[in-house]
Amino acid sequence: SGTVIGIPVSNPLAFNEGMRVTPPSVGYENLNLNRVWPGNPEGLLMERIAASIWENAVAGADYVIDLHEGGRAFMARYIHARGTQETDRLVGDKIRRLCRLFGQGVPVLGGIRTQSHMMGSLSIQAGLRGIPCIGPELGGGSRIWPEFVETGVQGVRNIMIGLDMIQGEPVGQGLEQITAPESSWPKTGRGGVMYNSCGLGDIVEEGELLGALKDTTGKPIEEVRAPYKSVILDTRYIPTVYPGDWTFHCGKIV
Repeated sequence: SGTVIGIPVSNPLAFNEGMRVTPPSVGYENLNLNRVWPGNPEGLLMERIAASIWENAVAGADYVIDLHEGGRAFMARYIHARGTQETDRLVGDKIRRLCRLFGQGVPVLGGIRTQSHMMGSLSIQAGLRGIPCIGPELGGGSRIWPEFVETGVQGVRNIMIGLDMIQGEPVGQGLEQITAPESSWPKTGRGGVMYNSCGLGDIVEEGELLGALKDTTGKPIEEVRAPYKSVILDTRYIPTVYPGDWTFHCGKIV
């Protein structure tokens, strides 16, 4: 029993432009919807969109699944389940259960978040109000990948079965699911073309090669290596990088 409220596209303006933020053609605010929750009905456009979704869907929910993907430049396969000390106290156990129910061996990024710029994320603002929220990150590259769509659909279905909303057999419950308490993105010192040496879900040792940066003639520039033993949560999809660019998302294994 229960009711599912599904929002296929939470931010249609950014979706239509293939961006994470308000397109310049719409306004100058340049806001990311997932940094302005719970929104402001009298605020800027993106804040008003957040406020409408909050009022009509989030505020009355018992659980929230906030589906994302890796954007243009990256491929992703993990569940974002980080929060503050307060959200962990209020809903931490429920969030960890949602991750286990989602299953399918999808790694989890947990732990405590302290960065102030993330306090406007849906997961944290929902958690502060006692609503557990997880954020599966699946796919990317500005494409629809059937295998990642299937993972998302099965994960949501698994959760619904686990919450006794529907009947059925969950999928992928016996697979190992690594939880990383923290993560980091090694940065490039120079620009160039990235040749990946790792894939999503790979387990790499500290110092292991993640990718090789080369110039347009194929001449080596630098190597990107794992900062610690990690599970790979995101990989580069677009190979061109700039100095200081994000490369691979490494979830720390302890």
